[in-house]
Amino acid sequence: MTFVSDASNGESGLVSLFGLAGRKAVVTGAGRGIGQAIAVALHAAGASVVVVDQDEESVQAATQPLGLNDRGIVLDLSTPFSIDTATQSMLQHVDIFVGNAGTMLKRPFAETGRHDFAAMMDLHVLGNTELLRCVLPGMKARGYGRIILLASIAAWRSRVPTPAYSAAKGALISLVRSLAHEYGPFGVTCNAIAPGPIRTAMSAAAHADPDIDAAIRSRIPVGRWGEPEDIAPLAVLLAGSGGAFVSGETITVDGGASTNV
Repeated sequence: MTFVSDASNGESGLVSLFGLAGRKAVVTGAGRGIGQAIAVALHAAGASVVVVDQDEESVQAATQPLGLNDRGIVLDLSTPFSIDTATQSMLQHVDIFVGNAGTMLKRPFAETGRHDFAAMMDLHVLGNTELLRCVLPGMKARGYGRIILLASIAAWRSRVPTPAYSAAKGALISLVRSLAHEYGPFGVTCNAIAPGPIRTAMSAAAHADPDIDAAIRSRIPVGRWGEPEDIAPLAVLLAGSGGAFVSGETITVDGGASTNV
């Protein structure tokens, strides 16, 4: 492996590590925030991207900056769904799967019912696993695949009551380790990214409140909220050849927030 320029083709060895030309990616929850940033970054690295979101408007918002060769699927992962023929076709020969779809439920345990836990598991875990059932057989057969699931530092550290959300994210971390073990022998890696406080629509109320915003920033050593674009480069690394020996891991991207006990 070389990191110097290859004069024969004009490409740096780094392109072979981080470039995704010829690869096909699927990103769930790609209509906004972290999912959209990851979809844009994978596209910029050369991948053909299929975006998945719950409504047509969100899908259009995600596909517009990606060019005409990129496609979208309207699918609500929070409810039971079936994969129709057209969707099955779009999920063929997928090299990279990014499971990002999700939302947060802030509610104390005493006020969190069985249906709340079920809703969080349906969206964050079961919805993504149904799509994984579609893409993993092909990855296994071709001997190449990259699975990236979006967890959260809330799985092990939360200053607000999010028991159902935290449990679902913890389940994703366990799923990552299980899939990494089962599919590693077939050239498939599986990892999780655990963001800390990120400035998205989901956190808009918190960073719009001066007191809450200041309290959160005071607990982040780098002194600011993260942006969706802070997460995307790691996804590109894990999606390519440069991440080939990283599997079964949960990688924290939180500006050092987890160090603040």
